[in-house]
Amino acid sequence: MPGSVCVDASVVLQIVTPEEQSAHAEALWTDWISQGRQPVAPPTFHFEVCSVLRQKVQLRDELSPEEAEEAMEVFLGLSVLTLSPPELSRKAWDLAAELNLPTVYDTAYLALAQIEGCDFWTADRSFYHAASGKFDSVRLLGES
Repeated sequence: MPGSVCVDASVVLQIVTPEEQSAHAEALWTDWISQGRQPVAPPTFHFEVCSVLRQKVQLRDELSPEEAEEAMEVFLGLSVLTLSPPELSRKAWDLAAELNLPTVYDTAYLALAQIEGCDFWTADRSFYHAASGKFDSVRLLGES
């Protein structure tokens, strides 16, 4: 999709909850929208964001239930298009093998960015360091 940008759950969580890079994530988001860029993500995206919000309440005691509900409402108001092209699973699998990673959750975003021909933004430093040397399209929030 021309003008798209792939965002992972870690970037969106910076927008919907108070985090270290929240201001940067919000500024990027505003820029993308004003430029007409469409944020995209793979199908697991919504469940990843929701799961982390629940963990912030249930396991980490970082958010009250009311704060999590507010974050959920902000999240649901964001326009992120989820895409599942037929080759996504295979490409994510192959990228996980290439990067020697045990899961395909993160590589699904990178695979989608490659299929869409767009940048992939993450706040996950460990994934960024694993992938950035091999893939120029990977961007780390806070280092742009």
